[in-house]
Amino acid sequence: MSELSFFDTPQPLHPESRAFLEAVSKLNLRPYNELATVGEARDRSEAASRLGAGEVNFEGVIDDILVPQQQVSEGIPVSVYRPSNVVAHPPIVVYFHGGGNVVGSRNTVDTLCKILSNGAGCIVVSVEYRLAPEHKFPAGIDDSCGVTKWVTENRVKLGGTEKSKVGVAGDSAGGQNAASVAHDVPGLSFQILVYPHVSARGDRSLKSFQEYDRGPVLPRDLIDWFENLMSDKKDWKNPRFANLLRDKFDHLPPALLVVAECDPLRDDSYEYAKKLTAAGVHNELYLAPGAVHAFFTLPGIFPELCKAAHGKSIDFIKRFGYAT
Repeated sequence: MSELSFFDTPQPLHPESRAFLEAVSKLNLRPYNELATVGEARDRSEAASRLGAGEVNFEGVIDDILVPQQQVSEGIPVSVYRPSNVVAHPPIVVYFHGGGNVVGSRNTVDTLCKILSNGAGCIVVSVEYRLAPEHKFPAGIDDSCGVTKWVTENRVKLGGTEKSKVGVAGDSAGGQNAASVAHDVPGLSFQILVYPHVSARGDRSLKSFQEYDRGPVLPRDLIDWFENLMSDKKDWKNPRFANLLRDKFDHLPPALLVVAECDPLRDDSYEYAKKLTAAGVHNELYLAPGAVHAFFTLPGIFPELCKAAHGKSIDFIKRFGYAT
C-alpha cells in the first residue's frame, strides 16, 4: 500500500489518525490478506488490540459463561460485565466485536466493554460468535440473535431485573450483526451501530468506497478478502447480511450510528440513517471527524476521538436504556 493511500485522504485526518498511520507505515506490516493463514491474521488482530486498546480500571465482576444455542452443542461463550456502580434496573447491552466476521474476539473489545459498563452503570454481554471461514454466514448472525434472545429471557440471571431494558451494539462487522439482531429479535430498546457494513457485499457504489478505495486501514483488497471468506457470493445480497436491503424498518428501536469520517464504510451509515428516518425510527448520527476505521476500540491510540464517541454511546445507553 502506498504512502498516498495512507495520508492523502479526501477529508483531513485527525492528528491521532495521522500519528497512528505514520506509526503503522514504519512497521512495514503485511496486511491480513497477504498473510499465509487466517490464524496469523487472528493473532495479529489480538496483538494489535493488546497494544492499542489501553488499560482501564474496572470495578466490578466479569463472568465468562456459555449461552445455549441450538446449532452449537457446547454453547456460545460470552463475557458478562457487571460494574460495582450498576444502576437500578440496569440496561443490558449485548456487544458484538468487529473483525470482518473473520478475526477479532471478546478479547479485542475487553477495554471498550469495561468503558461502556463503567460509564453507563450497565451490564455488558460480549459475545464470542462463530467466525468464518470455518463458519460462514449465517452462523455469526444466528449466534448473535440466539444470544440476544436468551439475554432478553434471562435478565435477572445476568444481574438485571425484569424492568431492565436490553439493547445491542457492535463495531464494523459486529455493527452489522447488531443491526441484523435489531431486525430479527423483538423487544429491544436501543441499538448502537459503530461504522457498520450494512450494504450488499461486493457493492462499491457508495461514494465513500470510491473515495477510500485504497484505504487507509480498510482498502478494497482487504474488504474483498473478508467478503470472500465470510460468505458465499449467493448470500451477498441477503437482507440479513445487507440490512440496507431490508423491506421493513419501522419496527426498529432507536439507533445511534457512530461514523468514522475517513472510512470506506462511512456512507453505509448515512444510507442506513435515511432508511430509519423514512420509517419514522428515532436515530442519531455521530461523525468522528478525521477518524479512521477501527478507532472506536483503540482508546490507547485514539484517546480524544474515543472519549467523544464513547461519551455519545454512554449517553445514548442512559437515555434509551434506563428504566423509567
